[in-house]
Amino acid sequence: MTISIILAVLGIVATVLFGIWAVHVVIRRRYPGEITFVVNDCIGLFDTIVKNFPELAVLYQEEPVSHGLVLLKGTFLNSGKKDITPEMVENKITLNLPEDFKWLAAKTVGSSPNVYASVVAEPNSLRFSTSLFRCQEYFKFEALAELPVPDKDNSIKAKLVTNISPSHRIADTGKIREVSLPTEPYAKRRFLKRIIMPSFMILLGLALLVILLFKGLPAKLLFQIPQQDGSVAEVTAKPCRDGTIHIKSKAHDIDEKVEAERFFSRSDIRPKIVPDPLSKYLILTTLLLYVILPVVIMSLAVSKQRKWRRLRKQIGLD
Repeated sequence: MTISIILAVLGIVATVLFGIWAVHVVIRRRYPGEITFVVNDCIGLFDTIVKNFPELAVLYQEEPVSHGLVLLKGTFLNSGKKDITPEMVENKITLNLPEDFKWLAAKTVGSSPNVYASVVAEPNSLRFSTSLFRCQEYFKFEALAELPVPDKDNSIKAKLVTNISPSHRIADTGKIREVSLPTEPYAKRRFLKRIIMPSFMILLGLALLVILLFKGLPAKLLFQIPQQDGSVAEVTAKPCRDGTIHIKSKAHDIDEKVEAERFFSRSDIRPKIVPDPLSKYLILTTLLLYVILPVVIMSLAVSKQRKWRRLRKQIGLD
């Protein structure tokens, strides 16, 4: 065994061991507790109501609704593998905003049975308190925020969501996972868009495979030429523009050009039709690009749609 082979084997073994160690570290350091913050909806009150109906007056604390007033509807879900007790909480679940943003009011509007949640609104933070928060339990809230007028390239709703910073200090619980929940009609349209093209590609790929099977796979023409040692060489013959035939055989070390008339006038050559070696690559490419890859894309779309439906069910929207 050469040194290069030994080094290659050691490299492969080291890579495998390092990969196993990395996976072990990631799993060992993963917190059992997890909280998911779901944005159910975000409504710019001025753009949604007042802008389209100027004759309609919408007031907040006896003042007209400003351009930057936004209603946020959200849910907190205990998506981890561990119940959260009040004793585990050092710093409460908090939604923070930058200094030029402001929370105006907030309230909890629903929860799982026996989950008692409350919220305290401060200018730049919402602080949530709960009783025992068990796995897969949730509570919902609604909050009003006042934002600076957004740029033309950014909507008021997107500006609020992107500037919210969730935080907490709860034992055995990782960072809060943020999820924006699309509306049901939008999610269905997005799902259909994601599966239309892969479905078309699968049908096209199956049609191409059927055509290949019924019409036959590509083949190529070889010529058998007797050799002086008694063997028979199978050569390919390619016509050239100068009127010659380029014959070639790697097995018998033949690579030469002969006149076409002299080559085809020989009585000792025999034609032979064999399957084209490229045909298997054609089938594999068709399967990969038009069947396997679209199936993977569709599987990802279906998996994401199921996760979206499961999340909606978990937080009581279905």
